[in-house]
Amino acid sequence: MRRLRPGDTAVVLGAPGLFVSPPQPEWVADLLADPTCLLYWASDDNGGALGYLLASLLPMPDSAEVFVYSMGIAGGGDSGSGSGSGNASEDSSIAEALLDKVAAYAEDSACSRVWGVPFPGNHLYDGEGGDTTGIDLPLG
Repeated sequence: MRRLRPGDTAVVLGAPGLFVSPPQPEWVADLLADPTCLLYWASDDNGGALGYLLASLLPMPDSAEVFVYSMGIAGGGDSGSGSGSGNASEDSSIAEALLDKVAAYAEDSACSRVWGVPFPGNHLYDGEGGDTTGIDLPLG
């Protein structure tokens, strides 16, 4: 599991099934070039995509926060929506690891919380791998 950086566009483009609609090279490159973009990527030992978490660092008047836009877990079936593998235990582990990764970044960056609500058609997962309507993790 790692944070994707500029130059990792091909990683994202190689896993279109994780997303509601296929990612486009231009927007992926622009996204990864933005230092406030947090795109965490989970893959198996062979480099196969398992999931992602897309978030952004939000400067606030008294601190900073991390806003989670969406998550995708591999194996979303024919819809290609990244809506989970069907294995609740595996989905839970991936979702929890992605949330742990972004929470560790947020804590290291002195953020006050990690939160988010999904865009229509996108997904967020709670610590048990269940689809949820929002995330709110107070920090510090």
